[in-house]
Amino acid sequence: AGQMVYNGGATRLQVQSADLERKLSAEGERATASDLGVSAARAYLGMQLAAERVRVAAEALRSAEASLS
Repeated sequence: AGQMVYNGGATRLQVQSADLERKLSAEGERATASDLGVSAARAYLGMQLAAERVRVAAEALRSAEASLS
């Protein structure tokens, strides 16, 4: 079996680099999940706002029609 020859700390740096890449990837996943949550909340609130605008427009139409009668 061969013995490991000192490589100037390259192995240690590779391990540290791999650990940082793993942490960066995990943080990216968390950010993506957060962005999706925000997008879903905006879409839901936008839908509620649109529904309310339709309700108000329908009420305004009924009121205008009543005024013409």
